[in-house]
Amino acid sequence: MNNNKIKLPQEVEAVIFSDLDPTLNRQIGEKYGLSDELISRLAELLYYIFAKQTAIGDLPALAKKSFGLDEKKTVELVKDIIGRRLLIFDSYFNGQAVELLKKLGGQIKDYQQYVEEQRKLIAEDLAEKAREEAANNEAEPERPVEAEPVVFTPSDLKTEREDALKVFSSKISPLLEANGPDFSEILYDYNTVLIEVLDKDPAFKDKLAAALSGSTEKISSKKIILKGRSAEPTVSNWLKSFIEKNGIEYFDNLKLSEFLNYSENGKQLNEAERMILLNLLLLYRNLKFFPQTLANVPMENWQIIPVSLQTTDEDASGENQPATGMTELERRVLADE
Repeated sequence: MNNNKIKLPQEVEAVIFSDLDPTLNRQIGEKYGLSDELISRLAELLYYIFAKQTAIGDLPALAKKSFGLDEKKTVELVKDIIGRRLLIFDSYFNGQAVELLKKLGGQIKDYQQYVEEQRKLIAEDLAEKAREEAANNEAEPERPVEAEPVVFTPSDLKTEREDALKVFSSKISPLLEANGPDFSEILYDYNTVLIEVLDKDPAFKDKLAAALSGSTEKISSKKIILKGRSAEPTVSNWLKSFIEKNGIEYFDNLKLSEFLNYSENGKQLNEAERMILLNLLLLYRNLKFFPQTLANVPMENWQIIPVSLQTTDEDASGENQPATGMTELERRVLADE
């Protein structure tokens, strides 16, 4: 598997993984009368810019397309996005933030309070990490190493958000491939962590969706066709292929089945790869439309990453057959029922 991942500078992570991040986005949104959905879209757009998957120079056109404001308000919105969110990291963006702000008629001095607020946060974060590193470097007595099961344990919200973005951007394939009772327990634990994070910070789902959409991990062996051209079978390209056929709106199990079984790209997959792709698309749906997809599901059964339950079937003679490792939904989608 390709384990390339988005690596952001520590200073950038200190801000975008903090409680200040959604506060700044909401302040911008409220100033321009944006709905919660559009504020979430702003958060997603900003994550793409911080990850350098979207250029700062494209911000005016994307803002005009995304937020439905007139030309004058769009210009003001873009200036505020730059001044409140990007100006502090101008060196990281090679001067492009200041350049675009000036081009739109903005003044750096108008945004000093936001720069200082974030600068203080960054300094505190760096100091905290330095203290943690010093503490970790202190000698500890050796102790016997005992094998323990792998589990996800809850920690502070900021750490969980940082870890989740790393998983979704570069380490999601093992969780899509996971099966068996041991892996199910791990996934149950991690789903609990994710749901707690999203409950405390609902807008974070857009950053996770953006991280997933940018993943370069390969999840199948053969190249796929994307916009008429050959493309690597990465998480990102598979999602683009699905969206190319089905759009960005909520999709049901019928569309899942049609894509997996009858699309040009889906038909070339073997059974194991089809299962991984199914899990990816279910994950994307659970995340992108959270909590809509879980509205009729008891909370104790909520999942973000799909969990395949090991089941044992019996044939007509009553003899046990090998465990399928599939949920009923997975059986139906793969069998095109």
